[in-house]
Amino acid sequence: MKKLLILLFVFLAFNLISQEFIDLPAEKVFQLLSKGDTFPEPVEKGSVIRDSIVINDSLTAPFAYYIPSGYDAAKLTPLFVYLHGGIETPTFYSIDDLEKDNEFIDFANENNLLLLLPMANIKCMWWNVTGAENILNLIKIMKQKFNVDDNRVYVSGISDGGSGSFHLAMTHPDAFASFYPIIGMMSVGNLENGRQTYPANLANRFVAAVNNDKDRLYPAAKMRLLIDLAQKAGADLFYQEIWGFGHEVPYLKEQLNTIFTQMDSHPRDPFHPQLYWEVSEEEFKKCDWLEITKIDTLLEAAEWHKSYNVKLTDDRLMFGFNHDEQYTGDGTFILKVVENSAADKAGLQVGNVIIKMDGKAAANVDSLISWRDAKQRGDEFTLTVLRNDSEIFLEGHFPESTTYDAFNFTRKSGAVKARYYGNHFEIETSRVKEIAIYFHPNMINLKNPITVNINGKKVFEDLINYDKKFIISNFEKNKDRKALWINKLVLEVPREM
Repeated sequence: MKKLLILLFVFLAFNLISQEFIDLPAEKVFQLLSKGDTFPEPVEKGSVIRDSIVINDSLTAPFAYYIPSGYDAAKLTPLFVYLHGGIETPTFYSIDDLEKDNEFIDFANENNLLLLLPMANIKCMWWNVTGAENILNLIKIMKQKFNVDDNRVYVSGISDGGSGSFHLAMTHPDAFASFYPIIGMMSVGNLENGRQTYPANLANRFVAAVNNDKDRLYPAAKMRLLIDLAQKAGADLFYQEIWGFGHEVPYLKEQLNTIFTQMDSHPRDPFHPQLYWEVSEEEFKKCDWLEITKIDTLLEAAEWHKSYNVKLTDDRLMFGFNHDEQYTGDGTFILKVVENSAADKAGLQVGNVIIKMDGKAAANVDSLISWRDAKQRGDEFTLTVLRNDSEIFLEGHFPESTTYDAFNFTRKSGAVKARYYGNHFEIETSRVKEIAIYFHPNMINLKNPITVNINGKKVFEDLINYDKKFIISNFEKNKDRKALWINKLVLEVPREM
């Protein structure tokens, strides 16, 4: 019922806008939508506002946003999106915990940034379809409420949030200016969710990442290999390593100051004259003015269409369980046991409470991790757990170190290299059957015809005009005034004879 009401609201809103512009020429509609609304001054400046969004019939996600005390509704204001860590839990992250001692809130207030705080859980992760669409929908909500600068929407996050930042940069760059992953991992979204991502796609946005040398989850030595790989693929990447720290960010305030400087010099340019885009997933098909609408994996890959991957060593010490962070008793309460993990093979079960490791008391998860981290790959371990009010003794061992591909490529991809100058577009394709080009008056001279060559063959030469229905539909989809496309040209890739 809720989903039906939302669809009805969207339908009515679209028709109201359509009725408002029904007698206006398409160019005038474009000018009015690009100009922007007049926004009211919010009374909640300097406050964190809590809200929720209905994602589907069975899932409602909480979120929050912060309005800086210096916000002026008459001025364009950057939007900073913060993605939290620890997302593979059955319940959503607590807004209370997120708001407490959150340096991103101070950062937003000091630099007059609107701050968006989405929430994630196992059903709504940053790197699955539901979670990514939720972020984009929340950005749209923020643009409806506030005078957001479309070309200054930035993303950062810590741990899983850092990994989520990388994932968005490779899959949904359109809405964002630049990305700032903190102690995350570039390929986590691919490995965790099976959605194929490509490091070469990082060429389209600036990304500045930081990792720590003593981090057990995502050590700098491992991340360094991926940074090198992505840069060889053409990524626009800046990378820092902080030595002396594990999976923690005691230097966060200093890092945020660095991020702010980088943000200022890296706004979005949705009309960049050169793009590279590679996809195998339907929902990742568009980057700025280029869209891959159909791929054909039966075709041979072009010589320039290369697969970028690297072998990583899995030497992490992991039991393989998720625990209840809200549990207040002694020990570690188990919510999930990963199949075929060290914990699973030792006999750990959901609902168990780990109270000892190797005979040493583990009053909480931190003490348990400290005993675990004293081990090596291949070492044996014992666990004492509470199960049905009885103490159970379990024996297991950590697996030997193994190697694995940083990116899990199980399907062939299609790729496009595209550039334009004047009114001339040069497109090169690989395993692609059909593309679409989006147009904006800042890209071309509408008084002159455009020409499009695909793989050296002219496939189009004509004028491009404003399309009112397309303009309105496009605006309703993303509320983006600065990348408000006026028309779209769908072109079939010519077949080799």
